[in-house]
Amino acid sequence: MGETGVLRAKDAFSVERPIEIELRRGRSFVEKEMASNANAYARQVDTFSAAIEGNSEFPVLGEEGWQNQEVLDAAYRSLRSGKAESVPLIEKEPLRNGVEEPLRSEISAPQKCSKPRTA
Repeated sequence: MGETGVLRAKDAFSVERPIEIELRRGRSFVEKEMASNANAYARQVDTFSAAIEGNSEFPVLGEEGWQNQEVLDAAYRSLRSGKAESVPLIEKEPLRNGVEEPLRSEISAPQKCSKPRTA
């Protein structure tokens, strides 16, 4: 949420009940939204299968998944360091044959994350 916002969700991966997502800026509550993960994995597999079979387009580009992974990697680095960590931006080339492609030469290699130590 930019450099000043934070999203919070308890049990974000729960598929048993709706998830409450909060947006906060500083110490102030901004807004709340409910989301559901019910059948999330089944929907993802069905959508992916339909795209592979040529019945529909996959709604999310691979680069968006890559960008999400960069966010997760930064979150793990932040957990280990105790500081805010930067997130590399996955840039895309202009459309080529109707498809955006990442600028691979500008993307650094993913950093290896190790499991945090427990006392």
